[in-house]
Amino acid sequence: MELLSVSNLCYNYADDFYLRDITFSLENGKSVGLFGPSGSGKSTILRLISGLSKPKSGEILLNDQSIINQEPHTRSIGMIFQHHALFPHLDVFDNIAFGLKMQQLDRDSIEIQVNDLLNIFKISQLKHRKINELSVGESQRVAIARSLAPKPKLLLMDEPFSSLDYALKVQLRLEIAEILHNMNIASIVVSHDIQDIVPFSEHILLLKDGRMLVDSYLLELYSQPKLKDVGSMLGFFSLKDFIADIKELNTIIPDKLKNVDYHRLDFIVHPDNLFVYQKPNPNMFVIECKIEKIFYSGPNPQVILQRTTNGNNSFVPAIWRENIKPSEGTTVYLCLQTEDLKCIRSD
Repeated sequence: MELLSVSNLCYNYADDFYLRDITFSLENGKSVGLFGPSGSGKSTILRLISGLSKPKSGEILLNDQSIINQEPHTRSIGMIFQHHALFPHLDVFDNIAFGLKMQQLDRDSIEIQVNDLLNIFKISQLKHRKINELSVGESQRVAIARSLAPKPKLLLMDEPFSSLDYALKVQLRLEIAEILHNMNIASIVVSHDIQDIVPFSEHILLLKDGRMLVDSYLLELYSQPKLKDVGSMLGFFSLKDFIADIKELNTIIPDKLKNVDYHRLDFIVHPDNLFVYQKPNPNMFVIECKIEKIFYSGPNPQVILQRTTNGNNSFVPAIWRENIKPSEGTTVYLCLQTEDLKCIRSD
């Protein structure tokens, strides 16, 4: 059953940023991710849905009822901000209880519901702790528990994990996604990091410059990005200048692009699909190159590969997957499956 319907939503800030014709829907208990670079309009969409801002035009329906003119506190929508926005003068219990008190519930009901949330979020030991005594992860749990206490129909999360270290971020993503699933609460997650969205949903709305480029599922986007901007946002990069033999590239051009000028095409690949070996793999598409530079950003070395094609030097980053340590200047082979090299229009 459809919970939220957003139709032709438009908004502008002092005539210098425009959000144009945003349209999507969300079912009860489901989640969608708003993904894109900073300044693309993701947080603005949340503000419009929550009632913190009013659209220039368009419609927002919640359970088939327009909420455009409703005050934020009457919309049955919870919101998690990037910086938590907890009340510093209240302890953990009273922060979580705040929305329930606004609903004028009796003290016993508030006590029961807050204690339930403290248990669900594994923070019962923090019940009477002051906010300034909490860690970043603890603050995030309290903030989400507070938003869920009034039992909203929809939870909006704006960059909810951006302030967390990597290990805690991975843990909380999974925990919060499971809690929302168990409570059957729909959610919209905003992030410029696709990994923040995946635990909640593979349904992605990809935005750029106030426009929605794509409404799709992540597997489909990775399988065949249809736009250069989409590929770039998902981490794909071009191999066109790295491959010398145009005839080999011609073999992977889909029929619908066969008549497009070659200079208007690009050939992109995701780094997860690249393999660097000391010897060519006969079962893969192979490009001979040299290691230009080596660096570490994790347990596996990363290499910058260099190749000269048509008199120009081209460079490509890749993960070193051999068991021995790589050496700069060594001849190696960049290998990939042909189907992982995607042909798209570059314009």
